[in-house]
Amino acid sequence: GAVTIGVGVGNTGNGGDVTINSGSSTAGSSIGGSVVVKSAAGTNDSGDVTVKTANSGSGGSSGDLSFTTGTSGAGSTGAISLTTGAATGGAGGAIGLSVGAGNTGAGGEVTISAGVSSAAAGGAASLAGGSSSAGAGGAASVTAGSSTGGAGGAVSVTAGASTTAAGGAATVAAGVSANAAGGGVASLTGGSSTNGAGGAASVIAGLSTGGAGGAVAVNGGAGGGGVGGAVVVSGGTSSNAAGGAGTIAGGSSSA
Repeated sequence: GAVTIGVGVGNTGNGGDVTINSGSSTAGSSIGGSVVVKSAAGTNDSGDVTVKTANSGSGGSSGDLSFTTGTSGAGSTGAISLTTGAATGGAGGAIGLSVGAGNTGAGGEVTISAGVSSAAAGGAASLAGGSSSAGAGGAASVTAGSSTGGAGGAVSVTAGASTTAAGGAATVAAGVSANAAGGGVASLTGGSSTNGAGGAASVIAGLSTGGAGGAVAVNGGAGGGGVGGAVVVSGGTSSNAAGGAGTIAGGSSSA
């Protein structure tokens, strides 16, 4: 049979809370009790576990969902793990992280931030596609939102700034290959357009107010068993007007 825990309805104040706490311990080197919420197995599928807040009334917001680990007095704080189970006869389970749609303002944000540290390096934030032993590795995509009434959203990849040392590096590198198929291609492409100019693709070295400006280097790859890779700079083609120019120019100087 089912077990239901509920609080009675009130008509003069806020609804009552439901609190489930595990036991604490004062014994030396002990650990507090855990709280486990788990569905049961079946002969086919296991049961679902659903955690959600109720819909709001006509004049308010729905409730928040908070997943927070406790603070620590002398060691590391607890981790938060969101993991789907492994599959032996099908695909692994998906994890979806999405924000609800809005009809009167901007869409909600999704923010993933690594931890700050005052004594060591900050935490890393990684986005990686899954590996495979029988097919292609999974893709990792970062895509800005499209728009039918304005400009599409921007995608920015920016290394961190530093006030005492060099700024962090930003690297875009295609995967290496151990067979004759060749390494992957790294492309920088401006967006296409059906009614206006195509988007530009720019590679710009950093400015400096007290030293030399940063260099831009484009090198063909070295060949250990064949010819080295070529470097090609071409202006764009056009079916209705002159093709684009291909220009390589040194920098100007005011001194």
